[in-house]
Amino acid sequence: MLPKDLPKDLPKDTSMDSLAEGEFRDNIRSLCTVCACRVLGDDATYSKFLQRQSANGSAEAAGLLAGVLMAEGLKTWLLSVERTFKALGKARVAYVMQTVRESVSPKMGLCNIWSVCALTGKAGNDFVILRGQEVHMLVHRRYRKFLHCLWLLWHISDVETSRVEMFTQCEAMNGSIKQMIQRFLQSEHFVSAEQVRLYHEAYVYVRDVLQASLPGPGLASSSS
Repeated sequence: MLPKDLPKDLPKDTSMDSLAEGEFRDNIRSLCTVCACRVLGDDATYSKFLQRQSANGSAEAAGLLAGVLMAEGLKTWLLSVERTFKALGKARVAYVMQTVRESVSPKMGLCNIWSVCALTGKAGNDFVILRGQEVHMLVHRRYRKFLHCLWLLWHISDVETSRVEMFTQCEAMNGSIKQMIQRFLQSEHFVSAEQVRLYHEAYVYVRDVLQASLPGPGLASSSS
């Protein structure tokens, strides 16, 4: 749980904090398929094609587009939470969340010097090193899982795009675009059931931590 001394009159934002597990997993697979089509084909052309097909009533296109919309919705939701912390005067929490958002890598080194936690402001000597674009900060190791899961939710598309790019480096790029996409979807580089499970667990963990950290009629209530 994040530092919790917050008022309870929070703004409502429940758009992404109650996704069903089956829906989430299906959308992850759809997003990964779209990432493959964008990398192996032409991004701009495919995006327009997908939107046009969905508008024309294609269930397959609508399903693929749902994955994209969920990923973007998660980012909007997380940014809303980050801004809520900032508006409530919890600049430390907001700044740590911003640094995770801007970080290009989930790697966090360990540090055992005496210092102050960037998240709580409390002294300690058991930290992880959170590396942002412009700053490095120390966060107590107890928050390591939250930082990793938060990073993963922000960077799903980046991670999956890198899988496709790795595929292009390992496989001969011959045949039509459709054939290359099909080979990728059947390869070990395409997201596995275990990886989909990890994405969902990251979502649930971050959602639960944020709900516990922001009590009241906002993120803590998906039915209101």
